[in-house]
Amino acid sequence: GLKGIVEKVQIRFDMTPDGVNHVYCNDKEVTTEIRTEAVSMQASKTSKNMVVRDGLMGLQRRLGEAGGVVLEGRDIGTVVFPNADVKIFLTASETIRAKRRYDELVGKGETPELEKVLQDLKDRDHADMT
Repeated sequence: GLKGIVEKVQIRFDMTPDGVNHVYCNDKEVTTEIRTEAVSMQASKTSKNMVVRDGLMGLQRRLGEAGGVVLEGRDIGTVVFPNADVKIFLTASETIRAKRRYDELVGKGETPELEKVLQDLKDRDHADMT
């Protein structure tokens, strides 16, 4: 079942000489796909599944156990690495965050609507708090 998939999935990162960090899932490059709005919204829903959550937390901890990493995410400093040497918590208004996300998506060639990006952000924030 799902636990077997989570245990077998292989995720790796490869930093190229030009400074681009490529992400691979089972040897398939997924760098672009994982940063789409559709995946972002699905990630919020999927991460509520404890099998997925525990599996990803184990992966994140293995990636960071040697130190020297910079990780971002809602639970990185509180749940995944509560004893990290350095933690930085940034805040911004929903409007500013939506504009940043909108600009990021446009830069990737997507054609989002700013109001939808803002609503998706609010929905994800709400889902992550409940």
